[in-house]
Amino acid sequence: MKTVRFLAVFFVLVFVFAWSEISFSEQKTITLPKGTTVEKMGPGHFKFKLPDGQIVEVKDLNPSTGSLSYVSLVAPIPLQKTVVSGKQGKLITTKKITKEKAKQLPASDYIMIDDDIAWLPATLIFQPAGVVDPEPPHKPRGLSPQPDPPGKR
Repeated sequence: MKTVRFLAVFFVLVFVFAWSEISFSEQKTITLPKGTTVEKMGPGHFKFKLPDGQIVEVKDLNPSTGSLSYVSLVAPIPLQKTVVSGKQGKLITTKKITKEKAKQLPASDYIMIDDDIAWLPATLIFQPAGVVDPEPPHKPRGLSPQPDPPGKR
């Protein structure tokens, strides 16, 4: 009887721990500000160019639901390095607008993703897969000093 109770408590604790890791894991966000442009690379594959020169690449994006499977943020032109990447994301816009209403607005206030309109600013929320470069993109990197350079002992 004690063994059965122990196993039941053990499995409940394992389930709660696994659920908490999934549901409480850290999420990252990227804001697509006004002035963002979009380029379609293929079916569900888009590149958003932010006004500051950074590029957000999104794969398997379903514009009607906003769900996506992969996102990466690439630093501006001089470096062209991936800063952060993630998976299992969602594109969230502040409000829905029709094509007729969008024609009356400035082009920098919205983006067209296939036939769907996304109002800017929009937010990408995703689970980080890894921070490739934790330092700011334009920070110069110095050499790591050696504790005892050769021949100096």
